[in-house]
Formats: sequence, C-alpha cells, structure tokens
Amino acid sequence: MRGRGDARGAGAAAVAVMVLSIAVGTAGCDLLGPDRETFLVRVDSISAPATVSTGDTLTVQFHGFVGSDGCHRLERVDRGRGPGTLVMTFHGERRVGGNIVCTLEPVALTHEERVTPPFDDPFTIVVRQPGGGTLERVVRVE
Repeated sequence: MRGRGDARGAGAAAVAVMVLSIAVGTAGCDLLGPDRETFLVRVDSISAPATVSTGDTLTVQFHGFVGSDGCHRLERVDRGRGPGTLVMTFHGERRVGGNIVCTLEPVALTHEERVTPPFDDPFTIVVRQPGGGTLERVVRVE
C-alpha cells in the first residue's frame, strides 16, 4: 500500500511543478491582452453652421485631442438626441502594461456627426467634458 501513496504524492508534486513552470514561464506575457484605462476625451471645438433649414441634415464636426501617443484611441461615442438637443460623450481608452509598444504620434479627435430633422429652434449641441463641464454650440433653425 505504501507504494501507491508515494505515487500519488509524486504525481501531485509533478502537477505542482508543471503549474509553477507555466506560471513563471508566462509571467511576462499578456495572455489576456494589455490592460486598459478608460477616460473622457476633451473636445476643443464644435464646427457647425450658424443656421440649418428645417428639412436639412445638419453636419457637425468635433475636434480635440485623444491622447499623447499611439496607446490612446477613441473607444466609443455616446449620443443622446431630442428635438432641441444633441448630447455627445467621447470615451477614450489607453493601453497600459509592461509589454506595450506605442507610437510617439499624438492622437487627434476628428469626428463628424450627421443629424437628421426634426429640429427645434434653437438646436443646441452639447459635449460632456472631463471634470463634469460641457462645451456647447447653438444652431438656429430656419
């Protein structure tokens, strides 16, 4: 009987060594991909015409700065719409971790949104900013 117990102990030890080897061998690898930090993107300007006709599509451009290097990207844009408003929130993402290589090129925000009627007058475009503030642009409807 003693031989059977020793075999189980040796098998458990072998499994423990394998698990430890895998853990140590892959410690420097991002098996699940890089970690990510999310943030709100600051929008510096909203470009839109001063007026829009009742039946026309309104084209709005948003400009800003997503991040200082290629680890930053625009992750998603949230939109809220009512007859008199368009509310936009720009979400960014930054990859972080030990094995991440990024370009040194800053990442600009250039986003175009096409808004279809109906519009109330005035029509207000609102961008939610980091820190809780907003950037707004008013378009008159003729």
